[in-house]
Amino acid sequence: MAANLALQAALAGPRLIARSPLAFLAWVAVRLAEQYVTLAILLAARLGGAVLGVGAVWAVLVAVPFEAVIIAAILRAELKPEKRAFAYMRVGPAEASMAGLVVLAGLVGAVIAAPASIAAAYVAFALKQKLLAGSALMIGQVAAALVLMRFSPAPAILVDGRRLDLAAAWRASRGRYLLLVAVVVGATVLERLLGSAAAGLASQPDLMAWGDLVSPGRLIILAWRSLTGVAALAIMAGAIAAVWRASKQTVD
Repeated sequence: MAANLALQAALAGPRLIARSPLAFLAWVAVRLAEQYVTLAILLAARLGGAVLGVGAVWAVLVAVPFEAVIIAAILRAELKPEKRAFAYMRVGPAEASMAGLVVLAGLVGAVIAAPASIAAAYVAFALKQKLLAGSALMIGQVAAALVLMRFSPAPAILVDGRRLDLAAAWRASRGRYLLLVAVVVGATVLERLLGSAAAGLASQPDLMAWGDLVSPGRLIILAWRSLTGVAALAIMAGAIAAVWRASKQTVD
């Protein structure tokens, strides 16, 4: 049973992409639009002389609705394939709740990552390990991700049951946590490796003027990163959906 679930979790995302290639391309287009919008905000803040960091904050906030729509659409395609509509995408209560969940996860992750990074830095200082000190921030981010993954079925529950139930998410990941970690880490590593290849596809100018946004090189790189990013997200969401389905069957 465990081996069967592991296989289902690992292959759910690739099977979804193969089953709904047009929907996948629509999600990639939404991610591409998100990247252009956030870059436009950053450029506007730079050209307008905004205080350092203001543009980045607004870019992150504006990106949240895009991500909420994509995540909800992928999970809807996995859990409710009959509700196709336009690439399974909606703009409704589920997406609004998903946006709130994304923001909550970001805040909780920051609360966990900050002290974990500080602790890692202190340990590195005590042990006089420069390599560990340089990785303190990454260690904090990994610690936050490991904690959040314990509740990773929450988005699937939100789409499937239209409720935010962290207790049910905790129960669903019990006994399946390592499987979720393996799939999420594997998808993240694959995205990073493929994303790093974008530099070899084209060159893009520094973002200093509005004309730099529409350079062919930037379009190629952003399109590639959107493709690999949504593919990785589909793999993660597929595993989460498989775990949630298995949890429901166990309860039944």
